[in-house]
Amino acid sequence: FALAVVGIVLLLLIGLLFFIINKNKTIDLFNRIKLENEMQLNTLRSKIIPHFTKNVLSAIGHFAMTDRLKASHYISVFSKFTGLTLANADKNYVSLSDEIEYIKNYLELEKSRFADVFIYNIQVNDDVDTESIIPKMIIQLHTENALKHGILPKKSGGFIDILVSREADHLLL
Repeated sequence: FALAVVGIVLLLLIGLLFFIINKNKTIDLFNRIKLENEMQLNTLRSKIIPHFTKNVLSAIGHFAMTDRLKASHYISVFSKFTGLTLANADKNYVSLSDEIEYIKNYLELEKSRFADVFIYNIQVNDDVDTESIIPKMIIQLHTENALKHGILPKKSGGFIDILVSREADHLLL
């Protein structure tokens, strides 16, 4: 009987050891994937900003020659956009309010480049805490893809509708 108890205890210990080793491997894998995703996102961010900046400055230069009031407006918007970009450069996560402000400036700048090609609406439901923390540029990346691959190829233009709502303890974008 004592031998059977020792055998069961040994099996339980081996099972527990196997569980702990597996759990540590899973945590290591999760951390490695998270680090790789953050590195890919940082690489993508570093490519987006210079290209976008060049295009926006070109559009502002055009307005400086044709419509100084528009040029002044877009310089102000670009200044806000650049300020947010620099303020959040070392962050992987930002508040929803910062991301919304960023995307508003982004869309205004894109509208300056593609006059009357699209309209947009951003709505944040009242039950959403705008200080919620979200991944930086998560809305911008999807918005840019919608604009570049959905709206710009069409000759008839389009509409970008961004809605932020809450479902239980999740934000829906």
